[in-house]
Amino acid sequence: TILGQGQNTVPTEAQILAWTVSQPDGPYQLRLVATDGAGNSTTQSVDIDIDGTPPTVRIDQPTADRLLGQRFDVMGQVADAHLLDYRIAVATAAQPNDWVDLAIGNAAVTGLLGALDVQQRQGPLRLRLTATDRAGLSASVERAIRVDSEAPDAPTGLTAVVLQNRDVRLNWTASAANDIARYELDRWQVAIGTTATTEYLDLNVPEGRPRYRVRAVDLAGN
Repeated sequence: TILGQGQNTVPTEAQILAWTVSQPDGPYQLRLVATDGAGNSTTQSVDIDIDGTPPTVRIDQPTADRLLGQRFDVMGQVADAHLLDYRIAVATAAQPNDWVDLAIGNAAVTGLLGALDVQQRQGPLRLRLTATDRAGLSASVERAIRVDSEAPDAPTGLTAVVLQNRDVRLNWTASAANDIARYELDRWQVAIGTTATTEYLDLNVPEGRPRYRVRAVDLAGN
């Protein structure tokens, strides 16, 4: 395909042709042929890639408006044959245009895009994934999330009652927090179970003097 031609001498490093690309994406060879009045010609070629397609970006997790803790993973997809980089950024509701990059990658990914730490940011946030390819094309997607990184109040008044010399019934006073998802229990610093109530029955406890601990976990995982 002839893209253009002319009859005037062109100075070194001057523009030869303004080319509006209409060809499909893919590899091509660009060839320049110069011919003088006697019919002698010189040819120079260069291989190029045409890329008119922006990257594909997708956020699978976290889902929209999900309540999250300070640290969480972003799952999804970044795809492009000529990817330059991708960035995961957050902005607060108070400063919606002040985006802060929290993760940067330079390879196509399907799965874990980044493990984020939003640090002291709390409440409603915007999460943005932006990918840019080597042709300068970019694509982005945003997701609204909520962050709660404050640990709930600890439960109090843990008691233990031995039943039939083998089981232990545990009771405690609920955390004062209003967003408790569960209570986690351990014996001798080894996890033994979870419950949504303020009671737990530990069955077939080994002989000895076990030490128990109960921990409140809120909806954001704190």
